Amino acid sequence: MAKLPRQLLVVALLSFLVMPVLVGAVEIKNPLKADTFEKLILNIVNFIFTLALPIVVIMIIVGGFMFVTAAGEPAKIQQGKQLILWAVIGLIVILLAKGMITLIKEIFI
Repeated sequence: MAKLPRQLLVVALLSFLVMPVLVGAVEIKNPLKADTFEKLILNIVNFIFTLALPIVVIMIIVGGFMFVTAAGEPAKIQQGKQLILWAVIGLIVILLAKGMITLIKEIFI
């Protein structure tokens, strides 16, 4: 029986917190800074692009370090080569995705 008054108290407290937003006393600004769906997609793509480029550079550096410090072990040399290869493939995919967005935008707009 004690759960019901506690739940009512929580609902009442939440409704008092949400009420100023509902009546317009508090204005919530758009955190995405996008007015249209197109701008939202472009913001997301630009964020991923900005995040992915340094990761690719770091992976190429790590692969080169693994390759150089392999000390003649074929498995470590192969692992370093594979890491560099997949980092370059990732970079190509990222650049193609960015280009496809631009291409689709130019075709439809």
